[in-house]
Amino acid sequence: MTDYLTVEGEEKYVYPLAVEPGEVLHAQLDLPNSEELDYDLYLFEVDPDTLDMTLVDLSQNRTFLNGTEGTAPESVGIFNREDTIKEYAVFVVSEVGSSISQPFTLHIGINANTDNYEADENVNWAINFTLKPIGPTEINMRSMDTLVDNDWYSFTIPGSKNYDTINFTLDEDSRNANYKIELYQLENNQLKKVNISSNGKAEIDSGQYYLRVTAIESTYLTGSTYSLNVLPDYQADEIYITSFEGGNGYATYQFGTYYRIKGRDTLTVNGIAGYKGYLLPDADVSVTVINEHWNPDDLRYRTATTRSDSNGSFAVDIQTSSSTAYHSYFISGPMSFTHYFDYGYVSVNSGTAVAVEPIYFFAYSIGN
Repeated sequence: MTDYLTVEGEEKYVYPLAVEPGEVLHAQLDLPNSEELDYDLYLFEVDPDTLDMTLVDLSQNRTFLNGTEGTAPESVGIFNREDTIKEYAVFVVSEVGSSISQPFTLHIGINANTDNYEADENVNWAINFTLKPIGPTEINMRSMDTLVDNDWYSFTIPGSKNYDTINFTLDEDSRNANYKIELYQLENNQLKKVNISSNGKAEIDSGQYYLRVTAIESTYLTGSTYSLNVLPDYQADEIYITSFEGGNGYATYQFGTYYRIKGRDTLTVNGIAGYKGYLLPDADVSVTVINEHWNPDDLRYRTATTRSDSNGSFAVDIQTSSSTAYHSYFISGPMSFTHYFDYGYVSVNSGTAVAVEPIYFFAYSIGN
């Protein structure tokens, strides 16, 4: 339904809306993109004999323009858990302003396919969850029950957080159905949208947040429970190099006993990341092999990035630069040799944690 409110205080309504036992009713109001207008949405149960009305849900967000997307929609709903048919009326009311040129759009959906948490169409009914101290938080208890469904969740980001961004993803079937995730902060009863990038990442400060999962842009429902995954980009405070691969073991030269790899070979660096004594999964890890005898920097520094796995472990391959044979070390014996090599480092970084270990870059040996 598309219509106009041409006088401040005016209301438009849809009645009757009959809801069978076990059915859910959803209504969503898309508002004009104008700071001068503030429309609200009300849902009443109506006695068909007397026309007496009882308010069962309302949505009264204050207008806040989120760029070209406009202000957040108003949404209401009801789940008929009784054994008789219920009648309802949906009212769109102008709280502030009016317009003969900017319409509102009212979407209404009724369906028997529903989950037990309905109806929670606005932030007044948001279900709270807490983030796990390590790893992803998965929510898989809800479904989209009409093409107008809105599921709301709330969570808090503490001041002592060790992450600056969070990843939000839905399961593949839900993404294919064009279900959508939106993130908001509620301030002064205004829903201020927080941008989620195309790959599901959002920058986060401390405070209270609200997640909206909606099917309003979908053309069909999956009919099954969706899976919502919330994963902070946790920052490690511990990191360790556990082993090297790709060389020929350890060698003892004048600087000590360290792992040795031939220049231009591939070095595998293995390690683990942690936070407060926990093994930290999905941590961003940067590994740099440094040979300071080389210039320019693209030969002096070789860097690769990865993420730790579900057990906090990581492995990354880096092709080293050729050795410049800057150092030499004489090894006496029945057959004496002089080894030529470079002396460098492997540096591993994740969050606030750094681990550094020396390494030799072997060039060649000459028998004496």
